[in-house]
This record gives sequence, C-alpha cells and structure tokens, in this order.
Amino acid sequence: MLFKFKKIIPKINIPTFDGSGQAVHPDILEFKTPLVNGYKYIMVYTPWPGFRGEFEAPSLIFSEDGLNWTMDKVRNPLVELTPDRYYYHYSDPDFVFANNTLLLYYIRDFSKPGKLKNLYKCLRFSVNLLTKQWSKPYKSEILLMQSRNGIHWTDPILVMKRGGFKSLIPSSYLLFSPSVVYDSKFRMWIVESKGCTEKDNKLMYCESIDGKNWDNCRRCNLQLNNYIPWHIDVQRLSNGEYWMLIAAWRKCNCISCDKLFLAFSNDAIHWHINKQPILDKNILKEIGYDSLYRSSFIVENGFFRLWFTGRKRRMWHIGYAESKLEEEYIDIYSSNIIF
Repeated sequence: MLFKFKKIIPKINIPTFDGSGQAVHPDILEFKTPLVNGYKYIMVYTPWPGFRGEFEAPSLIFSEDGLNWTMDKVRNPLVELTPDRYYYHYSDPDFVFANNTLLLYYIRDFSKPGKLKNLYKCLRFSVNLLTKQWSKPYKSEILLMQSRNGIHWTDPILVMKRGGFKSLIPSSYLLFSPSVVYDSKFRMWIVESKGCTEKDNKLMYCESIDGKNWDNCRRCNLQLNNYIPWHIDVQRLSNGEYWMLIAAWRKCNCISCDKLFLAFSNDAIHWHINKQPILDKNILKEIGYDSLYRSSFIVENGFFRLWFTGRKRRMWHIGYAESKLEEEYIDIYSSNIIF
C-alpha cells in the first residue's frame, strides 16, 4: 500500500496544563454523536516538555475538526502529578470506548522501589555491569481509569504489572505502550522490553472480557528486519482487518525512532509490514523534525488520517497528515470512530 501525504501540518496547537504546548503519545477517538459538549474528537496525550518526566501525565483535549483543540472543562492532568520523577512517572496513554464508557489505560513506570532502595541500587548496579541493561526500569504497571462523560473519571486501578525485584533477572521484561481495541471483547497489544536501549523487544497480545482482568497472553509474529518496535497504536477496521502503527528505531536509542511503520493482520497475532514506512527520516527532515514517537490514526471516507509525534532537539510536538487510500477502503472505517 502506497501512502502519499499531500497534506502535512508539522505542528498543531495542543494546549497543555503546564503551558509548554509540548505533547507526545496522542490517541484519538471520533464520536459521530458528540460525547462532550458538542465535540466530535477526543485526544488523550501527555505533555513532555524537554523530556521533563514530572509533567508527563495523561491529559484530555477536545476538538470539532481534529485540528483545533481545547481543554474546555476538563481538569488536566487526569492523575496527580508525579512527586518524584526519579521514583515513578506516567506515560503511554491509550483509550477505547466500550459499553458507553471511556476506558483509559496508561503506564506507571518505577525507577526504584519504595523500600530497600539502597539494596536494590547495589544489586542493580552489579547486574548492569554484567548485562548493560542501564535503561531497565524497576517496575512497570498498566493502570485503568473509566468515565461516562469524559469529564469525571474513576480512581485508577491496577490491571497488569511486571518487574519489582524480578527486574534484576536479565531475561525479565517490562511493559510499555499498551493499545486496546474492543470488538465483543477487549484486545490489548503491549510492547515488552528490558528498557529503551534493548534490541529484543516483544509484541504481546492479551484478551479480556471486562477490560480489567487479562489472560490468554501470547507473543505476536512481527518481523521488522533491522528495526525495533517501541510505541504502537492498533485499530480494528470495519472489514475485520487490524492495522498497527509502529514507531521504531534501528539501534539502541528509544528517543530516536526514525521510521513509522504500518502493519496489517487478520487474526491480531500474525502481522505483515507495509513495504515502505509511512514516515521516515527523509520526510522528517522536510518538515523539520529529528525523530518520531508514538502516533495515532483514523481510517474514514477513503482517507488515512495521522496524528504523529515529532521531535526537534528537545522540543516535542504533535503534527497531522492525511493520505488517500486505495479504492477498496472507501467505505471502511476504524474502530476508534463511534457511531
């Protein structure tokens, strides 16, 4: 499938609670019957001004056209700010609409334990000397919040976790970038990694009846040749296909993803990659960015609509692009459009 983005907006205005306007991790829902104050689009994202993790927390904004965004009446961030970014921080939000409810999933990532810190620090240093896993967190959790109206949210609950002192085991993996789809049951794809300088990340798939209790987890079949999957977004199309956006890097640098791939699957497990990445370093250079990050998309009316994250030096912004799809997709739409 060939993508030609004739419309590219390198930077759209994203209001952030910290005032920086720097944002990453977009995820989009489109409501044909508006859920919140007449707005068709809801975006969840996190600010990340200059890599400052203390401001990285799930936030919501609303739009009538997908390009002009406002906070309106929502209180951002949706969770309490991290008191110590070197202890834990939030990231990687993804949400889905099911049973008239918004379900928001996100990562809480711990760099050290609350107790036995000195013991862990000594053990971690010794393990790192042997394994070179310098970027491996202590623990990662997937939390869930729910809302009926997009304004008032439940307290977060824990739905999945990895790590703790087990993270000292060199072969152990932690959780990153969940992406959830609902089609009679909840389906979650997760990137499992030993940290952002690792070369053997895994794409995992799990299922749930209620969105809280997950099982039937297994590894997906995904081959990116010389690239490493880092952040993903998955949608199910109305023709039964699953499409996945993959921000990936070539070697060991998680903040320098230079390609955005699109993958396809009929069974949610076995994936094949589009021959050409939909965004690469050549396009990035043309629009003034150094690297890519987690991005999101909608398929509708024969168009592929993309909200992408780009970085220039230490500045993060969300841009927009769209490409016309092949004729067979003219009446196909993605699962993040709610009728």
